[in-house]
Amino acid sequence: MSLTPTELGALLIALSITAYALGRLPKARAVAIFLGVVLLGLSGHLVSIAAKGITILQSLGGTATAWAFGAAVPGLLVAVGGFILIHDVMPKHSAKRRTFWLALALGVIVAAGASGIPALSNLAPATRTAVTQTTSAG
Repeated sequence: MSLTPTELGALLIALSITAYALGRLPKARAVAIFLGVVLLGLSGHLVSIAAKGITILQSLGGTATAWAFGAAVPGLLVAVGGFILIHDVMPKHSAKRRTFWLALALGVIVAAGASGIPALSNLAPATRTAVTQTTSAG
């Protein structure tokens, strides 16, 4: 039996929500929710609704940075969120409950292609391709 990337994404999301509810595996659940949302993409209704909301927050962030700094920084939320996420999952640090929610938000941003950072625009399709090749190779 082979899972499609969409099915694998849904499975990862379900497992990470279960781990969150049980208070177990904080780093693994953050990674699982991020990968699950990226693999699921915008095919799910909840992810597409969240993507619209986060896109609005991204534009507000760009407007706020334009007001504060004189230049819009559209990828500011992704840069700061990514820094905190990487910090929390490093070996000598512990992931907190915020890490789960941050990984979820960053996964939605990457899946929607709304990061404002050009280098991240190919991350979602490349992840889906890698998972497809890996699962079909067996």
